[in-house]
Amino acid sequence: MRRIFAENLKLARTMRGLSLKALSARMSPPVTPAALSYYESGRRFPGSAHLISLAKALDVSPDYLMNPAVEPLDVATLSFRSLASTSKRDREAIAAKAQDALRRVRESMILSGGSVPSVSPVGGMTISDEDLAERAASALRKAWDLGVDPIKDVVDLLERNGLVVLSLDMPGGVSGFCGEWGGVRFVACNASYSSFRRRSTLLHEVAHLLFGCDDERLAQRFAGAFLLPRESFGEVWGRFRRRCPSDGELLIMKKMFGASMSAIVMRAAQLEFLSESQKKGFFIAHRRKDREPGDETDEFRETPSLFRSRVFALLQDERITLSKGAALLGETVERVRLGLAAK
Repeated sequence: MRRIFAENLKLARTMRGLSLKALSARMSPPVTPAALSYYESGRRFPGSAHLISLAKALDVSPDYLMNPAVEPLDVATLSFRSLASTSKRDREAIAAKAQDALRRVRESMILSGGSVPSVSPVGGMTISDEDLAERAASALRKAWDLGVDPIKDVVDLLERNGLVVLSLDMPGGVSGFCGEWGGVRFVACNASYSSFRRRSTLLHEVAHLLFGCDDERLAQRFAGAFLLPRESFGEVWGRFRRRCPSDGELLIMKKMFGASMSAIVMRAAQLEFLSESQKKGFFIAHRRKDREPGDETDEFRETPSLFRSRVFALLQDERITLSKGAALLGETVERVRLGLAAK
């Protein structure tokens, strides 16, 4: 029990990005950093008052700290994007958040009597050049029976095909990452980004996860090819007769395909619908803009829903209590009660 508590305590502290000193300062009654170190090493176990104080300071339930421990998610196994400017503490906090979310997802699977989902096979392809990136995107669309039409909901698509999707609060420099943990294959994106950027990020991570792509540029090529297939995208683009569309026209395509204007222009250049000078002209004109037109509307409001639906099904069938449902969802009992009433 000490070992379980020690591992969960360290996970919760890391997830919050707190040092032992910072955690100590949050607690009432206070516990010294030295005593916290003993707890995390498993050499001591807190009394009930300190256990409750720890849980409150970490914004978790006491039950969370006593939940049977599982193997850690090693930050070194994750495929990160834009990691160079991210501190070690931030990377560890991100990995801890992912592990916490995945642990709750897997527990909900076990309680539901289901198995870890499998991902539809794609023939063992590996992306190592631009042509293979295009072919892999076409092969996956075919395996998932998508045709060439625009994708309405990327998150739902990935969840229906066996991937766990995580939307996490992360530093602005980290777009997403992917990995496998406890038999669960997952892709993660930064919750603070626009839906258009999250869609592209998740598909970028699919290239890493399912096709062994270790090149960021090729992973992005896959994402563009998947979101903007040559056939349907080319048909729409053909209306512009090789000129670069206006921002208004790009906005129409953005809403049609669920891809950013920048991604649309990049894809057009890849397919030689635009010249290199036309592409450069677009990015020079837009280089100082932090957000694109249409980002504020965020029409593609895609959020992971399979896990939440599974927990509410368990609640409705009275297979778990409200408090257990709240612990799985990481929400208050009152919020879960209101959600259950709404269903």
